[in-house]
Amino acid sequence: MHGAARDDRHPFFRHSANYTGRQVVAMPPVYPADKVARAIVALADAPKDEVVVGGVGKAMVKQHRVSPGTVEAQMAVQVEKTHLSRHTPAEDTTAAIYEPFEDASDPEVGGGWEGGKRTNRRKAAGVAGVVGAAALAFAAIRGRTSKG
Repeated sequence: MHGAARDDRHPFFRHSANYTGRQVVAMPPVYPADKVARAIVALADAPKDEVVVGGVGKAMVKQHRVSPGTVEAQMAVQVEKTHLSRHTPAEDTTAAIYEPFEDASDPEVGGGWEGGKRTNRRKAAGVAGVVGAAALAFAAIRGRTSKG
């Protein structure tokens, strides 16, 4: 399963060691856990070797196939800017590298990253962009016809 970060209690955020001095946060865009769950359920009907969830993840996979070095350089910058908090420090931790956590069960699905809200904001921004582009195109066409 590939794609952008998902809003779940994925072990990466809870079990990974951190020696950066900065809190690790979900790198945007963050997709809601139910979107990932639907993709997993769909695999039961139509198995695939690999699945990418989310538009940004799909675009990144396509771009990586064409220019892997460029994508990897972009990701290094993205991690520095958005995956490591610029405001919240974190103490060094080995997390679950050497020993499992006491309570490995976690009944929560949501990771608190507000994936659903972030997805809705991206959709709204996309719609606003399309409407704005259409308005500009209409104005340009109207301007040409009124001059001619």
